[in-house]
Amino acid sequence: MQEKLSQFKHLSLFFTIGMVTILLGIVFAIVYVSLKSTNESVKQIPKPTQQPTNQQQVGQNIAVTSIIPSEATTLIASEKQTFTVSFSTTLDANAVTFSLTPDDDSQEISAPKIILRQPDPKTISLEVQGSLEPFYNYTLTIQDKLSQKILASQTYYVAPPQPTAIPNNNQTLKTYLPYETNTYSLEYLPDRNIYLFHFKYNDSSDVESDVQFENAKAAATQFIESKGIQISDITIEWRSS
Repeated sequence: MQEKLSQFKHLSLFFTIGMVTILLGIVFAIVYVSLKSTNESVKQIPKPTQQPTNQQQVGQNIAVTSIIPSEATTLIASEKQTFTVSFSTTLDANAVTFSLTPDDDSQEISAPKIILRQPDPKTISLEVQGSLEPFYNYTLTIQDKLSQKILASQTYYVAPPQPTAIPNNNQTLKTYLPYETNTYSLEYLPDRNIYLFHFKYNDSSDVESDVQFENAKAAATQFIESKGIQISDITIEWRSS
């Protein structure tokens, strides 16, 4: 009898353990399915689309308020060129494009390189690299990169470099000038501090032009030295026309 009771207890214990095991398996299965469903739901939620950032927003108006130098300014070929462009609103320098193109039908002259700097949020400075070609017009164009709208356009004439005044020259001769004869003329250029000789060619003469030039130069030298001035003491340009 005790042996049967002992067997019954063992069977009850095994039954209990089996039921607990089955219940735990069911619980784990429910938890697994629940977690999987949650993960699938999260994956299906659409991620927000990240819009490209740009300080110059769509629809924001850009206007150029000033350009320095003004269009009436003549640029000098040998000088460093810098343009300062002011805008009506704060903007990113990459929101606009700049070009400085020569008016050259032959297309032999290329547009210079421009370096952009932004000293403040409403101002962009343009530094031209290299020299501009003299006797040409250059057009500065400012364009909204987003809308392709031209915001401003100015044309500048480029003049040749101005001759540098010499530091020292005899000042006595200029008191007798201007002076003119049938074969030459003499004048003084104060901005260059230099004397200028102009030869006058006589096309009705049988004398060769180069001989006429030398004769006129000798006559001018004689006139200068007659004023007590040695020709070696002055700086003079001898021009054949």
